[in-house]
Amino acid sequence: MQEETDVMTSLPEGEELLEREKRLLEKEAALTQKEDSVQEQNYLLPKEEDLLSEPDNSDAESSKEFYLSTVGLRSASSPEAERWTVEEESDRLKLEQDSLKVRLRCSFQTRDQSLQERGLETEQSLRGLRLRVDKLDSLLLRAKTHTSHK
Repeated sequence: MQEETDVMTSLPEGEELLEREKRLLEKEAALTQKEDSVQEQNYLLPKEEDLLSEPDNSDAESSKEFYLSTVGLRSASSPEAERWTVEEESDRLKLEQDSLKVRLRCSFQTRDQSLQERGLETEQSLRGLRLRVDKLDSLLLRAKTHTSHK
């Protein structure tokens, strides 16, 4: 980005373009702030239908009664909802744990197989080396017996 800015400022039109881009970004930021403020004001204003309707005390009383009558249900459902959430999380964690166990077992099996293969390769290599040592020993014995006869 810095190289791009350096190249742009080295051109006569580049400085002008950078200045225009900067002004556009400032205007965009100002518009965004205005939109946010308008949305906030609209949220706080009462709705037209609320202004046109006359206040009805019976609705307020029935809403209050409904609220008070459901307090017990809401407080009872909150622990139940929390219990369900905890159970779901517990089930999810158990599944994840089982998945990790399977992956770990597979990893151990793969490692065990590779160690067994390496062990077999090492044994074969040792056998080959022993055979070579035995051959060299027999050659040395022949050489000694051959030189001792002369």
